[in-house]
Amino acid sequence: MKASVVFALAFGSLLALPAVQAQSAAPAAAPVGSTGQCKDGSYTSNATKRGACKGHKGVKA
Repeated sequence: MKASVVFALAFGSLLALPAVQAQSAAPAAAPVGSTGQCKDGSYTSNATKRGACKGHKGVKA
């Protein structure tokens, strides 16, 4: 992942802040390493949706 910097003006001083980048991730309450949630409430760590929740009613939209 490429690092980015955002510049902001605060109290007359120029500040360099790390940019926050959106990443596709599971909800905050999800277990570490999970990449998605299944329709039955379980979590998956598959890299792709294909087959990620087989036997768990499919991937939650």
